[in-house]
Amino acid sequence: MTPDKKDQTVINKRGRPVKEINPDILEAIAHLQPTMEEMAASLKVSLNTFKARLEENKELQDIIDQAKNTGKLSLRRMMWKNAQGGNTTMQIWLSKQYLDMCDKQTVNTNAKIDLDLSTLTDEQLDRQIDRMKQT
Repeated sequence: MTPDKKDQTVINKRGRPVKEINPDILEAIAHLQPTMEEMAASLKVSLNTFKARLEENKELQDIIDQAKNTGKLSLRRMMWKNAQGGNTTMQIWLSKQYLDMCDKQTVNTNAKIDLDLSTLTDEQLDRQIDRMKQT
């Protein structure tokens, strides 16, 4: 015999009350690019509870994704504004990120050594190898 709907409601009311996640607070927190652990702690729920609520309500994950994207855009806007305002460090950093510029200098140290090893004795060969290791 299966319980009717009234009995099911009674069964569901046992245990701790369900901790709800406020979407507006979640959005404000997610804007700052936190980890899952940081979001859960800010909302005063365990990480397991937080993950369970996200599984139950897919709209919460959409809120997080959207807020993180707008947070990234806000940060990018501030960085760009700093660069336009003359912040040399930000100009250099942005040029490395978006213009593929870099500080790296390549020095070619290839040198051709003409050496006939077939005429050397074992002792001479060992000395030659030792000299090469020192340079």
